[in-house]
Amino acid sequence: YISVLLGSCYHSDEVIKSIQEGTILELNTYAGYPSPIIKDGKLAAYGEIIVCDDNFGVRITEIV
Repeated sequence: YISVLLGSCYHSDEVIKSIQEGTILELNTYAGYPSPIIKDGKLAAYGEIIVCDDNFGVRITEIV
């Protein structure tokens, strides 16, 4: 199992209840900043998010 952490944010319950399709949530990560790649719950690498033929992908930039 591999996952990529794009970022996170904190919002009040009121804001979360008002989320609907098309809502944009600002994350605490900057564009171009390396995203952690998690394997079995542990940090395995860092990578940058890319777009491949209308799909998202991750280019590995550093293996931990």
